[in-house]
Amino acid sequence: MSWSNLIVILQVTGSLALFIYGMKVLSDGIQRASGAQLRSLLRRLTRSNFNGIAFGTLFTSLIQTSSASTVMIISLVNAGMISVRQSVGLIMGANIGTTITAWIVSFGGFLFKLSSLTLPILAFAVPLFFRSNKKYKVWGETAIGFALLFIGLDFLKASVPSFQNQEVFDFIKDFTSYGQLSFLLFIIIGLFITLILQSSSASMTLTLAMTFNGWLPVDLAAYMIIGENIGTCFTAEVAALVGNKYSRRSARIHTLFNVVGALIMFFFTPAILDLLEGIFDMITNRTNSFASKELSTIGLAAFHTSFNVFNTIILVSFIPFLMRVAQWTLPRESKNAATSTNKQAITLSELSPLEIQHQLLLQGKHIETMHNLIEKEFKSIDQEEQKELMDRIGQLHAELFDLKDLIEDKTFKYSNSGNSQKIVRNVGTYFRMSQNMCRIADLTLNLGQYIKEKSETKVWLTPLQRTELYKIMDSVQLAIQILLQNLKKDNYADVDLTEASEVERVINRHRDHASEISIENKDEFDFNLSGTLLFIKMISICENIGDRLYDISNDMIVNKKGGV
Repeated sequence: MSWSNLIVILQVTGSLALFIYGMKVLSDGIQRASGAQLRSLLRRLTRSNFNGIAFGTLFTSLIQTSSASTVMIISLVNAGMISVRQSVGLIMGANIGTTITAWIVSFGGFLFKLSSLTLPILAFAVPLFFRSNKKYKVWGETAIGFALLFIGLDFLKASVPSFQNQEVFDFIKDFTSYGQLSFLLFIIIGLFITLILQSSSASMTLTLAMTFNGWLPVDLAAYMIIGENIGTCFTAEVAALVGNKYSRRSARIHTLFNVVGALIMFFFTPAILDLLEGIFDMITNRTNSFASKELSTIGLAAFHTSFNVFNTIILVSFIPFLMRVAQWTLPRESKNAATSTNKQAITLSELSPLEIQHQLLLQGKHIETMHNLIEKEFKSIDQEEQKELMDRIGQLHAELFDLKDLIEDKTFKYSNSGNSQKIVRNVGTYFRMSQNMCRIADLTLNLGQYIKEKSETKVWLTPLQRTELYKIMDSVQLAIQILLQNLKKDNYADVDLTEASEVERVINRHRDHASEISIENKDEFDFNLSGTLLFIKMISICENIGDRLYDISNDMIVNKKGGV
């Protein structure tokens, strides 16, 4: 290999590296600027396939990388925030949204030469980047990424040699002489380029540059794009390896969608290209529009979008079938792996707050279940049933502490993602909330043990004492329901303490009344010291649980200034 060829390869590689880096900076900036609202919408707008597809398209169009959005979707599935079925529409939309990159590159890099605006953009963005205000800093970062993207694209266009001689066309012609096998070869080439670059946007841009400079005819470039669509599945499959079975199913559905779509489009690509060129001829009032190097890149962008839109239209009706195939192609998990808490969940800093909040909600649901079992145990007169209920309460107690370990692990990683006041405030809130959940679980377990002790030692309570315990347990149940409503909010800034405060006052009144009746009834014929002492202990535990429930909601209010 001559030095001149080596320099060309290094220039192309360096240009691609700058383009990829610019794409990453742009993507990271937009994700940070979008805030929790956009991330929370990703899991809320999935009630129908259409909503999922529409929002997946919008979201990926904004962050400009299908790899990041797909990994984000898989992370939501792994955390249990959306189901596998809900993820399918988002994945299909992500495949459509990523085609926007080709349009931006075609218009901004090859048609209108927006690279001339990069220096003015940098002049505007760099001062913002060095501002202390985080909001300005993030938008400055986004603009810098946009500028770097077009600088890299401009270098790439200049680095790829322009071949317009007969030798190159003869070389390309040799590849096209194998019929359908030649098209399959270029699909494989596109797949491997994407695997090497780990970015479908970068491989797509390289394909457009090669077409623009005469290396590839439009039809072969189209088949390369099909291969690039398959290659982008690799990132999602690798990300899902450390996730649970549901995240792996989502990643497998992503792969099936692209592979099946490629098989369908393999036979229809010539017809689609002819249709698109006919439309371009009609719009531009010319013939053979794709012979123009500028229009050929736009034509490939149109093909890329058409390819993914047609795939979605065809396969959206087969979502249940794709889900069954994904489940069938994945090995079954062992019973322990399926039921244990996943401590190697996919980590994505932009999703950390949502994932932590979901784990806190799971802790809250465990507390609700434990309290329901306590009420059932208190009403039961069968010691064997009480023992079974206590075993279940103990199991939930252990699972809740497993969730605490997972929350602390995720919170620690989240704390390392930045040192802003908001992150520091959030980290403290998450730790306190999880610790209070565990304290409630301990108190609930103690309450269950007192009930079991009452049954075993034949200690009896007066009808008035039992009635008062039922009342305070019902109030605690209401406080748990209010907490769960607060925990379900995507933004803790929306939490209102009014209901929680009122229920806590009711619980405190029950505590005061319990003390009064214990003193007033000491001379009654049905009064017994052992039962009254146990009654006071149980009332005290319920009141303590109520305080902790209020403290958790109050922690969310303390965090209200910045939101989560």
